[in-house]
Amino acid sequence: MPSWSSLGFIKGVANGPVGDLAQAMEKLGALEVRAQRAVDAAVAGKLKDVIASMNTSPVIEQVQVKKADAVADRQAELRRRATPYLNVAAEVRASLREFDRLYKPSLDAVSEISRAEWLAGTPSEGRGAHAAAAFFAQIANGLAAISSLRESLELTLRTDHVIYRDGSLAGGYAAELERLIAAAAYGWSPEKEREWVWAITRLEMASPDSITTLVLHVKGVVGAAQRLKDLRSAENVSVSVSVPLYDDTRTIHQKQQAGDAPVANANWDVFGGDR
Repeated sequence: MPSWSSLGFIKGVANGPVGDLAQAMEKLGALEVRAQRAVDAAVAGKLKDVIASMNTSPVIEQVQVKKADAVADRQAELRRRATPYLNVAAEVRASLREFDRLYKPSLDAVSEISRAEWLAGTPSEGRGAHAAAAFFAQIANGLAAISSLRESLELTLRTDHVIYRDGSLAGGYAAELERLIAAAAYGWSPEKEREWVWAITRLEMASPDSITTLVLHVKGVVGAAQRLKDLRSAENVSVSVSVPLYDDTRTIHQKQQAGDAPVANANWDVFGGDR
């Protein structure tokens, strides 16, 4: 067992510099814990303040308003760019309806006339025959051109929806522009700009000149039909006056009685002198 003297020494050491150091370390640890708690409490408080400020700050709303304004400005600019072309397309669409009202019933009737009917009564040989064939070809080609151009205009000027053929945009370019304007709400890219320029270029092809071209084709058809009419004459039609054998249904006796068939002589001698 340690003596009282050694115990006193240990007690003295504990109460001396070493003991003071231990107490200081203990106090320091307590201070660090309180400081960390204070820091944690401060951070938590600041975080709450940030969240509260985010909920009450007008910045988010201002950013959203600026984004909405940017989208509206972008779409307004696209619509401004498209307006001249859409206006021209509307005028051409109205002109096409008027063209159909004036000419389509007659063109449909002319399209029903066959080649044989067109060429009936025209010369069948010589220069007249060649001229008649050329006029008929002009009529047929003119009708085909009118039909093709009308179909192209109808596809181009469609406004209800976009038309694709074989995977490529083929019509409804006004509807395509509206689609791109709506898509601009989510941004604009070089690819979207290329699609925009393509739709504008195709819509621009439906110009007032297209209606003028249709009218010129109609005039060409009318002119060729008039020239073909001038070539028609009853004198160009040959009528046969003879009765074909296969249409003569008389018996041989009836033909003999009419003198249209020879009558055999029963008294005729092949060796006689009357042969």
